Amino acid sequence: MLSEFSDIPYVELQSKRMMITLRRAKAVQYIGSDGPDAMLKSWDAIVTSAEEQYGLIDEDMKSPHQRIRHRFHWLDGISLPGVVNNDNCAGYMNSSSWRLQACTEEAIGDVVSNKLLTSEEGWGPWHELGHQFQMIPMDWGTWDTEGNMTEVVVNLTSLYIQRELGMPSRLEYGRFWDEDVFPYLNKSQRNYHQFDSLFGKVAMLWQLDLTFGKDFYAHLGKVYREIPEKEQPANSDEKVQRFIIETSRLAKYNLTPFYEKWGLPLTQKTRQTLNALPLKVLEVPIWENRDNNIRYNLSEEIDKPLSDKLKNPDAESGNLTGWHLDKGQFRVVATQDGIKPAKGNYFFTARQNDSAASNASKDQMSQTIALDKSIVSQGEARATLKFMSNSWGDGDYGTVYLIAKDKHGNKLEEKKHDTKTTSSKWLDNEIAMALPADSSTLTVQVLATKKTGTMSDVHFDDFVLKVDNTDIDEPDNTAPVAKASVDPTTLTGAGKITLSAAGSYDPDGDTLDYEWKQIAGPAVALNASNTMAATAQLNTMNEKTDYQFEVTVTDSHSAFSSHRVSVTQYPEIISAVPAWNASKTYSTVCEKVSWQGKEWLNGWWTQGNKPGSDGTWGVWRELGAANMHNHCK
Repeated sequence: MLSEFSDIPYVELQSKRMMITLRRAKAVQYIGSDGPDAMLKSWDAIVTSAEEQYGLIDEDMKSPHQRIRHRFHWLDGISLPGVVNNDNCAGYMNSSSWRLQACTEEAIGDVVSNKLLTSEEGWGPWHELGHQFQMIPMDWGTWDTEGNMTEVVVNLTSLYIQRELGMPSRLEYGRFWDEDVFPYLNKSQRNYHQFDSLFGKVAMLWQLDLTFGKDFYAHLGKVYREIPEKEQPANSDEKVQRFIIETSRLAKYNLTPFYEKWGLPLTQKTRQTLNALPLKVLEVPIWENRDNNIRYNLSEEIDKPLSDKLKNPDAESGNLTGWHLDKGQFRVVATQDGIKPAKGNYFFTARQNDSAASNASKDQMSQTIALDKSIVSQGEARATLKFMSNSWGDGDYGTVYLIAKDKHGNKLEEKKHDTKTTSSKWLDNEIAMALPADSSTLTVQVLATKKTGTMSDVHFDDFVLKVDNTDIDEPDNTAPVAKASVDPTTLTGAGKITLSAAGSYDPDGDTLDYEWKQIAGPAVALNASNTMAATAQLNTMNEKTDYQFEVTVTDSHSAFSSHRVSVTQYPEIISAVPAWNASKTYSTVCEKVSWQGKEWLNGWWTQGNKPGSDGTWGVWRELGAANMHNHCK
């Protein structure tokens, strides 16, 4: 269509929820011949997700919880000669008063290219949209004081949209859980207001979603909007205390231990208020929850009567509705490589390529249902899961788990089944597992492992879950298999390493215990040595130094195995370029910093983003890289 109007300077696009104004040349560059329909549909879905996150779902125009009635407006903030933009277009993007702007030559591409918008490159547009939705009572602190939350709370929306699009969490692929959050929580002294990581701080807020359900902030939004204006918190201190009280009330738990762990200060009055409310005692460390491992699920779903039907078990909704993407990528397709659904019109399949899966080692989705206590409490119930699989393609295969947990989210029992085959045929599979009497939830976890190539050839269809009271014969125990990895494997100067035993598994599906220890090299302190992922801080050395670490995994029958990994540390390279500073604001583009023996240039305003941590197209790019920002070349 654009080819018919070659002389127009600007293009304006509209959908139900969005309006976009941009230069014609940029529309041609980033939208191309495919047209804008898919992108506009994506924007409608993204805006709807942002509304739903905060409970803005009512159709009644008189309701304080009504949907947004107007379109949001994205503007290409770089004007053509003779065109005046009275709004200040600063930074990479910005957002104000229902208007959003893209302020560099590249930024508008993230807005109008459907491929970029629905990938990790869409974080910027989601972030700016989030500014339109963040709630004032949660936005404590000011730019002139410590603890400002403006650029923290907004990322709740980005994380929510990322999950709704079926993508891995940035907190996972950006390693913020391992490098920022858990090291901070392991400190003896913690002050949330002084925590200098934007993504680390949003993790506290996100853990409430992970623990108490995706509708947690929808309920909180309704609470805040229904508080009379005169009773709204008047200053930052009041906002903090009101947040602690209202989130505890919604969770039905006294969250004092959670906020104490995070270093968010509670006043004596707030403690007294919480103690006077009819709240349950928080007995589990919910601050250990993360996107890829929600150990403690305290959502209201665990109190609902049993439903023996999984949501969207056969992919016939045409998307991942009902399923939670834990890592990598899962998709719903009608056909792939000539393979059609086992039944119906659609089936589940894993990654399209490594980039789409954020280079995660595996792809995983899951779904949790509640169990009827009257059925399982006698200790004679079992769960049976039947499903179809097709795992043909250079050794790619799937693994499906059944996991029973108690009301606190502790794992009680686990069974798994591998789906390896050498022909492109749909096969029948079945997993049967006895349910302990105190089982409260049952999780179906679907894992895909790609051995070669770019696209995963692991497919699933037609999951059927049933609970009955038939006995199950227990097989003999098999020892677990330990697999260890370390990141990074080489290090220049001082720095932190992360040890992971994520590849370890138990052939019988037993729960594993982990123990890390150092085998060689100068002694270092291991943090979280009894978990799957341990960390260590290596001090500066004057010569090349080798380290070796070992993990031992033990199953519930005391059978074990071990695996070792090595790290090589090189002396620090002295550079005349200033070192990257986590607390410094880099407002000037193309500012050069040194980090881990390399030099980097920023493409836009940034603070707290570690060089190399946010992917190929992140704010920091290595000097001399082919993908260097155009304006830094």
